[in-house]
Amino acid sequence: MMKSFGLLALGIIALRSLAFSAPLYGFGGATINDLPTVVFEQNTKTGQFLSYDPLAPGDAVGAASLAKNGFIWSVGWNVDPVLTWSYTTTKSGPQTVKFNISIVADQYAYIFSSLAYTITGDKRGKGASVGTVIEKTYLPWPDLAGNVISVGQTTVAGSTGIKGSTTVANDNTNSGGAGDYVPFGGKNVVTMGVVITFNATLGTNDRLGLNGQLDIAPVPEPATAGLLGLALTSLALLGARQRR
Repeated sequence: MMKSFGLLALGIIALRSLAFSAPLYGFGGATINDLPTVVFEQNTKTGQFLSYDPLAPGDAVGAASLAKNGFIWSVGWNVDPVLTWSYTTTKSGPQTVKFNISIVADQYAYIFSSLAYTITGDKRGKGASVGTVIEKTYLPWPDLAGNVISVGQTTVAGSTGIKGSTTVANDNTNSGGAGDYVPFGGKNVVTMGVVITFNATLGTNDRLGLNGQLDIAPVPEPATAGLLGLALTSLALLGARQRR
């Protein structure tokens, strides 16, 4: 689904690119609970993520940060557009995690969303628990009116009293794994994002790791749709001839 992005997409990030010597591939943000949003950008030459505030909580990955902050997170994206994210926490209580990115401007009509978690409880402890995990998809980001695309909400059932590890996943097919794209009506957008909410009960040696992916696809161009229709017609005719 890779495609080159045009002048409009370049214009979206042009103002943000002026502060850096190398061009930027895209930008986005991460908000962990009530902490300030961490803004990041990706350098096209190095592939590295640049943050306006590299010392902000959550803008680091590693066991040391998990032990210090009680959480770590990571985001990867392609402006074509795909957003992948992960979040690991050792904290109890309700939590809200938000990730957003810029994308190539287009009329999008199909969506794929997945959500999974692995909860690990100390076998000598009381057992780790997490309530229902909800991931809501926003197109565009932020949608101040709270308009959530219906197929853009993915829910994963909670787990209670886990000793050892349990993994639960869900996607558009409600079966986990890689589901199909689902039509949602279509929107012309340049940004997208997700909001993940859950309530966890974790002991001293327990942890909860979550991850997900959001991918949207544009409306097929007339020429592409025509070629697809021609191909399907040819296959149908071929099948009819073989049955004679």
